[in-house]
Order: sequence, then structure tokens, then C-alpha cells
Amino acid sequence: MSQSTKHFTYFSLSALTIYFWYILALSPVVTLSSCSKTLPPVDTIIKPIDTAALLNYQPMTTGSTWYYAGNASGFGVTFNLFCTDRDTTLMDSKVYRVYDNDYNPKYSEYHRIEDTFNYWSIVPLSTNKTPLLILKSNAKIGERWIGAVNGSDTYIHQMISKNIDYKVDSFTYKNVIHVYQTRINTSNDTNFRSNIYFAAGIGVVHITGELELKLIKAVIK
Repeated sequence: MSQSTKHFTYFSLSALTIYFWYILALSPVVTLSSCSKTLPPVDTIIKPIDTAALLNYQPMTTGSTWYYAGNASGFGVTFNLFCTDRDTTLMDSKVYRVYDNDYNPKYSEYHRIEDTFNYWSIVPLSTNKTPLLILKSNAKIGERWIGAVNGSDTYIHQMISKNIDYKVDSFTYKNVIHVYQTRINTSNDTNFRSNIYFAAGIGVVHITGELELKLIKAVIK
């Protein structure tokens, strides 16, 4: 099964890795089980990707939906994400696309793409919606960048690999970027680690590390 004949997509991610932790505590809506579980297999792909989409690691088309499953802190979780037609201006005076969800309607996601290569979101739970540079798709292998500084936390990202094939279950994604994300405090202690896999024209397809999260099914408009 190849990416050229089948299609998945993503919801950004790296911000998603941290959102995944707090939905467990904040949301009465998200589906939870009391113990870690085997994640369901990746479903059949919905729609073929086109050539233009190959350069985009964060689809932002209105009406697109994503279904995720994962494990964290001894809990299994599933939830849906939805790309709306709404835009909003945040503290950096930039316009972001709004993504809603069915795990906690009080917390939307915000995303924008800058200069083709820079993918921005916000730091989860930041009261002022601090911008977070989640991906620099043109970064060289080994290059690091500071995604954001929010209070005592600094978010650091590193490009691990680019343009690789990456298999999740029986499906192989093409042109995948692997980013390693850490969050450190003022004592230089690392309090969060994750590996994030972005597929071109699709988005975040898998997260591993202190949690596991994978895309199960998606419809891209």
C-alpha cells in the first residue's frame, strides 16, 4: 500500500502532543478507557493526494476531519478534529486557521503557514496563546530551533530525518519528516519528549515517546 494510491492526513502536531495530555484531565467528552490499549489499525485511505499538496505538511482545507487514537498516562483515548472556515488574529498579529474538536469544545487549535516552510501553532494552555513554531520543513538534518518560550518552559525542536519512507501498521508514507521535540524548564530539566512524523501533503501521522498517537482515519476536502 503506497501513498500514491491512498490518502491520509493530519492535524498539527506537535502542539497536539501536549494537548493530548491535558484532554485526559479537562474533557468529559473524550472517549477514555481506564487502561492502555492496542490502538486500532490505520483505516483505508480516503482520497488521493495531488501534486500541489506534496509541498504542504499541514492541510488547512475547510471541512477536513481527522480521527486519532492514542495512549497516555495509562489511558486510551480517541477523538476527532475538524478544520473550520474561521480565521482569527492572535497575539503576534498573524492570522490563524481555527480547528475545532469533539474532546473539549472550550479549546480550539490554531495554525498558520509562513513563507512556505514555517508551520506555526500555539503553546497549549498558554493564556495568551503564545505562538509555537512546530515545523521548519526546510531545516537541515540535525538543525535545532526554539519553537517557543512560554513562562518557564522552552520548546526545542530538532530535524532528525527528511524525505524518508515511514510505515505505520501496513501503510507506508512517503516524503516523511521526523522531528524530535523537547520541553525544558529554567533548571534545564527536560519534562517532555516526543518524536513527531509529518508526511508531505498529509501532516502528522504518528507520535511516539512519552505518549503514542496515530492517525486512524481522515477525510480531506
